[in-house]
Amino acid sequence: MGFAVVDVETTGFAAGRDRVIEIAVVQVNAQGAITGEWCTLVNPRRDLGPQHIHRITTREVLPAPTFEEITGDLVTRLTGRVLVAHNLTFDARFLQAELNAAGLLPPADALDGLCTMTLAPRYLTTDRRNLAACCAAAGIPLTNAHSALHDARATAALLAHYLAAGHDDWSPLLEAARSRPWPLTLALDTPVVHRSAPGHPVARRPRREGAPSYHRASRNPAAFRTGTAPGPAPVPSPAPVPRSAEEDRPAGAELPAGFRLDAGDRIAFTGQTDQPRERLQAHAAAAGLITHPENVCRWTKVVVAADPDSLSTKARKARDYHIPIITEPVFARLLAELRTPG
Repeated sequence: MGFAVVDVETTGFAAGRDRVIEIAVVQVNAQGAITGEWCTLVNPRRDLGPQHIHRITTREVLPAPTFEEITGDLVTRLTGRVLVAHNLTFDARFLQAELNAAGLLPPADALDGLCTMTLAPRYLTTDRRNLAACCAAAGIPLTNAHSALHDARATAALLAHYLAAGHDDWSPLLEAARSRPWPLTLALDTPVVHRSAPGHPVARRPRREGAPSYHRASRNPAAFRTGTAPGPAPVPSPAPVPRSAEEDRPAGAELPAGFRLDAGDRIAFTGQTDQPRERLQAHAAAAGLITHPENVCRWTKVVVAADPDSLSTKARKARDYHIPIITEPVFARLLAELRTPG
């Protein structure tokens, strides 16, 4: 049948603790031609980790299926094929952990496959082996890096480049994959959810019938975002988050009139913020705010989040306690107002 080129975007590097949030499979035949593509965001039911790297927001994954819900669709695309990835060890670890968590044990050796990064010295004249360097050496365009589908397509093109060179005979691997039985799985054709195109707003998608809602911000009147960079000076007030199908937050919600921080208020931070958390905590402490302990409780005045739609434990607790969740720029404005006499 050929190869299954896989790429995953994750919340971090620790498989089993971190989760897959986007997965793509590009199917390639024995001659190196692409015969099929499949990609979806995945709802990890937790915070998304380094969002500045993968550029996926919580709003995008909220309507996405869980990994358990896409297991059948994934296994169908892997069955009978040799697994391929750039840095296969990383992708295979996450596939193993996610499939096991979904109650499925992959066949022995099914996730061994081929690594285009490990094979690079045999086929390319480059000392660097990351995907961008390998693609450049092979004359393959790589756009929108750290997007699972774009990275999988680029890896598939690398595989085709290797196949065309003809240095290795991978027919035994292909034959073994064809005869390797995978466990039967249910739930095929689960609706997929794609990330927004760069520079475009997140497309709103209705929540699937019967699916649980993991975002309960309807009673939090202060969760909103702004693209303005944080700084020492006050920043303009941000636009409110619009009402959506997944969220029953009131339209036009914003911080209550007159909301401010005062010396002695307790605050918390969640997610990988743009500025190092230690720096934000130092600014807050210098203004007389309390940042330790870092947990969220009923006395917390505000939670500063990298993503105000975060699914982190702190963000969930803040919503339960009706505590405002704000972005870094909004925090910078409140901090500047706190420091302004009168």
